[in-house]
Amino acid sequence: GGPPLWSPNDQSVLFELTELFQRSEPLFKKWQPLWTAEEHAVASLSASYVRRLHTARQNLRAQGGSLLIPLGIRTLDEGAQMLLLILDKRDSQTYRLTVINSGMPGLDWHACSSAEPPKFKYQAALCLDGIPSAKAEDDAFWALLVVTSAVPPSPMMNKEPLPLYDKFIPWLIGCPIEHYLATSVYALDGQAPEHLQCEAGQDLRTPQYGQTGGWRCMTFAMRFLLRDRGLPVVSAKLVKWHLRR
Repeated sequence: GGPPLWSPNDQSVLFELTELFQRSEPLFKKWQPLWTAEEHAVASLSASYVRRLHTARQNLRAQGGSLLIPLGIRTLDEGAQMLLLILDKRDSQTYRLTVINSGMPGLDWHACSSAEPPKFKYQAALCLDGIPSAKAEDDAFWALLVVTSAVPPSPMMNKEPLPLYDKFIPWLIGCPIEHYLATSVYALDGQAPEHLQCEAGQDLRTPQYGQTGGWRCMTFAMRFLLRDRGLPVVSAKLVKWHLRR
């Protein structure tokens, strides 16, 4: 006869996120064969994925809300890493893009804390707010991003770039990532206790070990979405515990 496990507000948030993952399921079904495809099949599978993504983005543009977009990073030396993008329509003029990355490559672009030595924890959710709708709704941007994510870089490159972080994100936000992070409301305050940073929705996470990027990105994204909608850390952990049962 104790208090209910979930408040009405918590239940509403959980229902909303369940619908979000269900709406995004067709994109995941299109991304999986593209991510595992041989290079000769990338072009046709990329076109199929871009078409499905276009439909999902048109629905987001018309109805508002959020969209989950699976992507990845391929490199020559550091292997491949699954990513998850969360695209939120804020209003008629702006969007927010959140990059969820649970490991290398790419995580070194996210804020890091050494407050719990010898562990290094990272801000797995890189939030980019205030993106103009003209850029967030650009079809060419998304098509190029998908193809670039699916094809590994050329062995002839002297310096191995990460186009998502080096090119695409700076174009979206109109400045280098370093400058944005220094002034962003999501930036970590090195003087604030870590539990206060977490209360601000800036959860620090331990990077993945092994090839668990797909699962970890999903759980990190779920935690971010729950926290972003006002649920405390304890409730977010409880949701993950139920998922692992």
